[in-house]
Amino acid sequence: MIQRIQTVFLAFNFFFLIVIYVFSPGKFFSLILKRLLSTDYPHLVSLFEGNLYLILCVFLTLLSISFFKKRKNQLFINNFQIFIHLLYFTIILINFIISDTYNSLLYLIVPLVSMICIFLANKFIKKDEALIRSINRIR
Repeated sequence: MIQRIQTVFLAFNFFFLIVIYVFSPGKFFSLILKRLLSTDYPHLVSLFEGNLYLILCVFLTLLSISFFKKRKNQLFINNFQIFIHLLYFTIILINFIISDTYNSLLYLIVPLVSMICIFLANKFIKKDEALIRSINRIR
C-alpha cells in the first residue's frame, strides 16, 4: 500500500489537511460560508459551524487511501474530492473579490495544494491501471 507513489501523495494531502485543520485561526473556513449564506440561506449556516470542508476532505482522503486495491473507486473518490476543492476554491475567490481584505488570498493555497496532490495521485493511479490492463492482455 505505502510503496505506491499515489499513496504517498494522498498521505501528504492527508497530513497537510490535518495541519491546516489544527492550526487554522478562527475557523476561517466556516466563517466564509457563514458570511455568504447568512443573507440568503440562514438555515444552511448551522451546517457549516465547524470546518466541514476540512473534515470531509480528510475523511475522503483516508477513504481513498484505504481503497488502494480498488483503483476505479479510488479515482472516483479523488475526482469527487477535486470537485469539492474546486467548489470551495470558487467560494473563497468570490469572498476575496467581494471583500477588501487580503486574508482570504492565503486560504486559496489550501485547495490548490490539495488539488495538485490529488491530480498527481490520479495520474499515477491511471498509470497503474494501464499497466494492469497491459499485463492482462499478455496472458
